[in-house]
Amino acid sequence: MSFNATLERADITYLLRSERHFRDSKRWDDMRACYHPDDNQTLVNISWHKGGIDGFIAGSRKLSSDAVAIMHDITPVTIQFASTRRQALSESTGRIFARYTYEGVDMVMTNFVRLFTQLEKINIGGEDTWRMLSLECLYMFETLTPCLPPAPDKPLVLDFSGLENARRSYKAVVWHIGTLGGSVRDDLPGIDQPETVKEIEDRNQAWIGRE
Repeated sequence: MSFNATLERADITYLLRSERHFRDSKRWDDMRACYHPDDNQTLVNISWHKGGIDGFIAGSRKLSSDAVAIMHDITPVTIQFASTRRQALSESTGRIFARYTYEGVDMVMTNFVRLFTQLEKINIGGEDTWRMLSLECLYMFETLTPCLPPAPDKPLVLDFSGLENARRSYKAVVWHIGTLGGSVRDDLPGIDQPETVKEIEDRNQAWIGRE
């Protein structure tokens, strides 16, 4: 069968959007099926995890709670194919919404990101199909707001002490995860450090063979 780039891009776009929907819906088995079956060939690199997909799903299960609602909005923008037509690289824009309660006030944190995904077409059950190899997040900027304005006699005061040296691209993420008792690496790709942007772009372009 001849290669049809339009249809292949449609298949990949559906896969990428489904994977994020399955994560938000806590459909962990469906989410896992979007990735290469060999965990050693996968990489998820986000705020709180750097490693294979199995570890990411295990960690997501532990972090998942009714107290925090997560939603990912992803728009695949570019999809490039290797000369073999068996590998692809997608770059997407996205927003990550997290709704939670802080000291009795409902808050929403929104992270604006770029997502890099390497994919490979593999044979599963006698049929060639795309599967994700990686999901890497490049942090751009963020907002942190109450869902409703606080009452005049109860002003909302957020304690940002200790965040003086936190990265500008994802300072609210550091604060939020810190309130949950976790921590965030300070070496994540972000536009506040242009060299990290160049590194993730160059590395992914080298993988697809378009240096």
